[in-house]
Formats: sequence, structure tokens, C-alpha cells
Amino acid sequence: MSRKPRNLQPHYSYHITCRCNNREFKLVRRECREVILYAIDKTLQKYQFGDAGHLSLQAMNIKFDKILPLKPLDGIFSSGAFGTGQGGDIRMIAENSLNLLNDSYIQNMAWGSGVLAGMSGNIYLQADTLNIEGSVVSTSGQLVVQAKNLYLGKRFGILNARLRTFEFGKAVGNSGNITIEADNILLEDGADIASFTANNDGNGGDIDIQVHNKLTVRGASPVVGGSTQIMSGSIKAETSAGSAGNIHIRAREIELDAGGIIDASQIVAGDVPGRQAGNITLEVEDTLTLSGVNPYGQTIYGFASRIVANSRGIGNAGNIQIQAGSVSISEGALIEASIDSQNYGGGSNINIQADEYITISGDASQISLEAPGTFQEEFAKSSNLPTYNQSISGIYARSTSNATNSGDSGQIELSTPLLSLSNQAQISTASEGGGQSGQIILQVEKLLLSDNALIRSDSTLVNQLTFDSVSARDNSLISFGTVVKTQDSGNGKSNYQINAGNVLIDFLPTNKVADMTALENLAEQIDLKNGDIVVLENQGESARFIYYYTPDITLATVRGIWTRINEDSQVTLEQYNILSNITFSYGNPPYADGTKIHVKDMGNGKAADFIYIARARTDAVGVYGRALDVEYYKMANITALQELTATTNLKTGTQVDVAQTHDGNPASFVFDGEGWVGARQMIEVPDLEARRNLVLAQPGHIAHLPDNDTIYTGSEWTNLGQTYRVNNLTERDALNVQPGDLVKVADVGNGRHDAFVYADGQWIKQLRGGDAGQIVINADKIQLTDGSEISTGSISGGGGSVTLNVDKMVFLNNSQVSTSVQEGVGSGGDLTITNPQFIINNGNIIAQANEGYGGNIKLVSDQFIASPNSTVSASSKLGIDGKVDIDSPDVDVSGALLGIPAEFFDASTKLKSPCHAQKNKSKFMIKHLKSSPPSPYDWKSNWLVLAQPKDKTTPHSKIKTLSPITSFDIAEQLALKVALLTGCQSIF
Repeated sequence: MSRKPRNLQPHYSYHITCRCNNREFKLVRRECREVILYAIDKTLQKYQFGDAGHLSLQAMNIKFDKILPLKPLDGIFSSGAFGTGQGGDIRMIAENSLNLLNDSYIQNMAWGSGVLAGMSGNIYLQADTLNIEGSVVSTSGQLVVQAKNLYLGKRFGILNARLRTFEFGKAVGNSGNITIEADNILLEDGADIASFTANNDGNGGDIDIQVHNKLTVRGASPVVGGSTQIMSGSIKAETSAGSAGNIHIRAREIELDAGGIIDASQIVAGDVPGRQAGNITLEVEDTLTLSGVNPYGQTIYGFASRIVANSRGIGNAGNIQIQAGSVSISEGALIEASIDSQNYGGGSNINIQADEYITISGDASQISLEAPGTFQEEFAKSSNLPTYNQSISGIYARSTSNATNSGDSGQIELSTPLLSLSNQAQISTASEGGGQSGQIILQVEKLLLSDNALIRSDSTLVNQLTFDSVSARDNSLISFGTVVKTQDSGNGKSNYQINAGNVLIDFLPTNKVADMTALENLAEQIDLKNGDIVVLENQGESARFIYYYTPDITLATVRGIWTRINEDSQVTLEQYNILSNITFSYGNPPYADGTKIHVKDMGNGKAADFIYIARARTDAVGVYGRALDVEYYKMANITALQELTATTNLKTGTQVDVAQTHDGNPASFVFDGEGWVGARQMIEVPDLEARRNLVLAQPGHIAHLPDNDTIYTGSEWTNLGQTYRVNNLTERDALNVQPGDLVKVADVGNGRHDAFVYADGQWIKQLRGGDAGQIVINADKIQLTDGSEISTGSISGGGGSVTLNVDKMVFLNNSQVSTSVQEGVGSGGDLTITNPQFIINNGNIIAQANEGYGGNIKLVSDQFIASPNSTVSASSKLGIDGKVDIDSPDVDVSGALLGIPAEFFDASTKLKSPCHAQKNKSKFMIKHLKSSPPSPYDWKSNWLVLAQPKDKTTPHSKIKTLSPITSFDIAEQLALKVALLTGCQSIF
């Protein structure tokens, strides 16, 4: 009799029974695990639903440990949901200790994809001592942890210690929140507490941590070099990305050391629309300490111990809000909010309030580093940064895109009784492109800057360079479409990239090889990326191969594999979300290795092509499948290329070889996200350092040559013609101009200046930096010494202003306060200082411009004292000088000092008779004691006598003196005045 059909209902759990003729059925054996997983896979394929059950474990002590070496799934405790099913909860309570050791897992994931995919269950862990050593706790749902002492660290085998909630691959889906309460938390060795989404447009979860004593985040992974971190993020997706989650931490004390990170960043591809980095809020009862850098060097995520809310791609940076008893930042550590996007928003605010002090000091130059890890090597190979492994302690808000339409940087606002910067420390807002630099607002009682410390707002975009020859120009300031070959990209391989205007995109100039040997050698000679396609032509036959590299999870290495594309096997899918279901299979893969997949609609009305890659997992429990985007096509002509753009969803970096262009010749093109970049001349550089020195030419770049000056139109170099200066756009359009002429407009309608080059019958806006930001400081006292500086500066934009509202005193000793514009028609910023007593010793107060107006300087002071070698200037090199207005009464310093008698006192009148002249002779012996002689730079003991202010009605004999001086404010003022007259330095 046949078995009745099974009637499996949704929202129920079902048992799976495996019968085996063998006496033993041990899950530690690979064959047994494969049977179980195969049965689960077949069930899911047939019924496509089913909710997971709950798992609960309670004991005095709980321990998970790896059973067999190099088998990552041996120590696993898991509940999962597949398809549309819902995951169950995992709950573990240990009265004493809960230990996860040596690549163990507690896992609760939802493996479905698409809008209707099920949700993961939650994980709850409670213990007196919770140790996670080289093991992972992960879920797509909520994660709640309660412990007295929580430890994450000690990488073993393939894993760093992790507490994670993440959502991967769903079309829509947010990551779960993380809530942790503990007395003490220690993270080290590359461990992380993280909530993020990847490859979908869901949002990262929020992280809420309460620590009754101390939170410590330090160090990096000794194997791969990744930093220890607390992170909420949104990582790159194919078509869109969500926002990063927020991080909120309350603790008595927080320490980030040796590369430790608190990070709420959004990282997406440059042309993928994102949302916003997360906000970071820290409430610290005592001290927040940041010090040091990653001991293995810089990675794509940074170098320093840091608190960051950055946006990499299209989106806003997050806000950073810190309330602490005190804040200490040293040895290259930093706090940062930055963006690198175009056409979108801007940076956000950093706000720090400290009850006692904020100190910032030093850089990372004296720190000895270990040998670089995998992350450091990959970053060095791919990055085009001008410097590596350099970090200066500071607080930064930056806009790092050099595009003229880049976003604005954020604002920095600090409030504390004492703010001290020393040894090159910085507080800085900066824009590297056309965006505005943000404000710096400081509310302090005492501000001390020493030893080249800096408070600065910058606009750093350069638009004029000088070269000895045309070839030197073309090999340094590279034009659109230039192919750059780096002979050694750090791994002994060559790397090819094409200039797409604002970025270098990987480019493969060799798409044909003669045989399999040449194909295999290609991967040893050239840096290849996933999806590179090469044609093998042998004896009249051709075959296409696609390149795929994947980390080997057992050996932590990268292996590159060529897969032959099966030209006779093609699958057509209606929508992309169907494709996203095939990334993993426990049994047989859904398609053969090398199968072509055509998706009719990627969600935007355009089609796309993929090649399916199937690889057996190294743990031998299933097959990992991936659909690689086809990023290489052959076209007959330009018309076919245009049709491809209109009908096909193309990734940035897609390459097309066109057999016949308008001039009848073949050419290669690369898609930059918006249009096609035609490959032109090739230049070679020897290494990464030389490649970092290249500058990508932008419209309006001016190259000064020995015989003539040239200007770049965006497509070619042309001779620079006449230069005109007009007031507005109407006057510009009325000019009789020739190609190559440059017109500088004082006001383009928004109060800002711009310059335009005339080429190809149109006006092209010249590359120009944004304006520097404003600096506003409200303080009782400000002291700058030894090369320190408060300044705003712009290379090609407008200058920012500086305003110092000081109640008592400003002292500049070998330091300066300045606003400046180096190039162009931007005006210098205004500089205003009100109310204090002002003393300058070899100092500068400067507001200068190049072609625009010099900034105005206004000083209002009860006393203004300047040494002869000090400068107060508001100048313009080619324009109109600004005004200098000093409102201060004349001061007679000598009236506050008592005069010294002109004759020396005769001490002999007070001496007794010499010993030899006395009747009762005694002996006086002087014995030399060996000790260090006094230094001429030591402070000398002195009694300062201060006279009260002169009063003509008071007799001279009635004037009182104070000895010693007991009034700090009076002593402070007098000491500074005496220091100015005597040349000695005074510190208050």
C-alpha cells in the first residue's frame, strides 16, 4: 500500500528521521552530515516553508569547543530558517561561565532571499563570565547579552571572535539590534561586535551597550591585520544600499588602543545610491581614551584607533556626540566624520562636551609596526593614497572627493574648561573638492596650543601646476582615457587602470591568449579581478574563460580559478531576485559550472548577463555558487555599443572592444557608471608610490610650461588664451572670446566666484575648490606657542573667517592666526579678535588673498603689545588690500614696574671683620659637592614686586607692594609683560 501524501503545514516544526543500516551515525563524520543536509535541502526545495523551533539551554557552566581541527562546522549550535520560514530563538543561560572556544558557532540565520523571505530568530546569552575566543555568535534577528565580564579575542584557525547581527543578500531586510549589559567588556585580537547589512538595501541594526565599569577595544588580528571594532554599517550592494545603524554606549570608562575602533559607517560602490552613516553617541562618566594605531599597518578601513561615522559612496556621514568627564587623544588616534561622494548632501557634526578637559597630542611616527597582514597587503596593492601608515592625533570633519560637485564637510563643536593641543595635534575641517569646509566652534575657558599644534579649516583643491615639458605634464597630470600601467603593484604583478575622470578603473588590455599555459601565466603576471573574461584562441578555435578568486577558508589564502564558459548552456530568468536564491546549495548546484544566465529585468527595465560558478566548499558540506556579472563584450561598431548601453544593466568597469569606430579603427571602451571612456595613450609607472603621485586632470586645470601655458577642457589640452575679470555672468557672455580664453567672474549669482574656460563653443566651469569654513572660539584665555596656528586657508576657493571672542588674554609666541587664499579670485577671510589683552612675540596676524580682496582684520583690545618682529597684515597680491583696524589704548608698561636704583649697593658696609682679624679665630672651609650645574634655561627663583596703579593723589611713600605675589591673574599679566621685554618665555 502506498504511503499517504504528507500534509506539512506552515508555522510548525517537523522531525527528520534518518534510518541507516550502519550501526553508527555520527554527525562528526562528513558523510553523515552530508546526508542530513541533503535531506534538509530536498525538503526545502519541495515545500519552501517551515518555521524553525526554539533552542534553550541552561546550566551552571556551558562550553562549546571544536572537536576536529580545520573543520569549521564542528562546534555549532544553530537554528535557521530557509525560504519563507521564520527562525526560532536561541536562549542560553549559564550561572557561572559560558565559553565559546576554537571556531565554535552559535548561529541563527534566515537563508531565504527576496521580499517574502522569512526572518531569523533572536539570540539571548546570559552568564557571569562570557568568553568568546576565536568563535562566532551571529543572527539576523535581535542579539541580547548580559554578563559581568564579557571577553572577545584569541583568534584560532580561521575565525576572529564575533558578536554579530547581519542581513546578507535579501532584496529587503534590516539587520537586528544588539543590546549588551556588562560590568566590564574587553575586545582584542581583531574581535568585533557588529550589526550590518550587505548586498541589499536594508539598514544596519542599532547597537546599545551599557558598561558599569570599563570598555576596552584594542589591537588587531595577528593573521589578517583587521582592527578590533564595534561597528554598525551598511556595506556595498549591487543597486542600492541602506543606512548604517546607530551606536549608543554608556560606560564609566572607555579605552580604544592600538587600532581599536568604534565605527558607524556606510560603505557602498561609488555609483550606488546609499543613505546615511549611523550616529554615534557616547556617554562616559570618567575618561574616554584613544591612543595608538593598528600595529600591522593601514587597511581600507583606516589606521588609527578611532571613532568614525564616514560615508564611502553616495550618502551622508553620521553625527558623533560625546559627553565625558575628560577626553584624551594621543599617538595618532582620531575622531572623524567624512564623506567622499559627489552630488549628494554632506558631512555631519562632531559634538564633544568634556567636564574637565580635552587633550590631543602627537602622531604615529614613533610607533614600531609589525609585519603587514593580509588586509594591509591588499590595501597597499589597490590604494592610490599619497601616504601610508601616517596618522596625526586629532578631530577631523572632511570631504575627500576632489570633484567640483563634491559634498560639504561637517562641523566640529567642542565645549570644555581646558582644551590642549600639542606636538602637531589638529582640529580640522577640510574639503578636497568643490564642497564647502565646515565650521569649527570652540567654547572653552583656556585654550593652549604648543609645538606646531593646529586648528584649521581648509579647502585644498589645486588647479595650477608647473612642468618642464609637455611630456612631463602628460605623464604626471594625466588626461581622460589615459591607461596607467603600474609595473609592480606590490605583489610583483602589473596592474592596468584607465582614467575615468575622477577615478582610475581597473582595465584589462589583454583579452586574448594563445593557449592554456598563457592563460594560467596571465594570472601570475597581471592583477585580475572577479569576472575578467579572456578568449583562448588555439588552432582556429576559440573559447572564453572567466576568472574567479575566492578566499580558501581553511588556509586563509586567495586562489584564482579559470572557468570555461559553456556557450551551449544558457538559462533565461525573468527577474534578478530569482538569481539571488542560488548562491548556496548543500546538494547538487542548480546550474552547471560555466552556465550563462540572462536576466530579462534587473528591476530597472534593463537586462543583465551572468556566468554561474559552482565551487565545492573546502569543508565538503556543500557547494558554493555565485553568479558573476559579465563585464566584457565585443561589439561590431559604435551603434551596437550605444544599443548595449540602452538595453543592458552595466557595472562600472565593464569593458567593450569595438571592432570599428568612427575613424574605422578598433578601440576599447570602459563604462564609468554614466558613459564610456575610450582608451587612449598608455603611460607606465614603476610602482604604487609613483602612481599615487599622479594627478587626474580636470576641466580648468592649468599647466604652466616653459614656452606657454595650457588649460585642460575636459577632453584635451589647449593653449591658455586671454584672462578676463568680470563682475557677473552677463558681462562674461558679452565678451568676444576665443577658444582657450579664461574668464573669472566675481559673483555668479550666489555670492561666490567662479572661473570659466571657453572651448568647443561653450563655457566650461574651471576646477575650483570650495570656500574654507569659519572658526569661532569663545574663551577666557588663548595661548599659542612654538609654531602653533589658528587658521583658515583655501588654495583655489574663498577664505574662511576667524573670530576670537576672548575675555582676558591672547598670547602668541612664535605662532600665528591667519586667513589666506593662495590662488584665484577668492577673497581672504575676515579676522576678528575682541576684548582681550593681546600680546604678540614674534607672531603673525594675517588675512591675505591672491587676486581677490584681502581679508579685513579688526582687533579690539584693552592692551595690545607687539614685539618689533611681529606682523599684522591684510594684503592681496594682485587685488585690493583689506583693512587693519586696531582699537586699543596706548599702554605704558613701565608704569607697572618699580624702578631699579642706578648705583650698586655697597655690600662691604654690612660685612663683619674677616676671620683672621678677629681674636678668637675660627676656620671656614668650603667643600665642593659634585652635582649638576644649573642650566641657563632653568626657572630662577625671583621675587617680583608689583606696584599698585599710579594715583597722583597718593604720596609715593604710601604705595603698597605685594611680595610675594599672591594674585594669579595679576602675576600672569605681569609675567607676560616682563617676558615680552626680556625675551623670556612665559607659561601660564
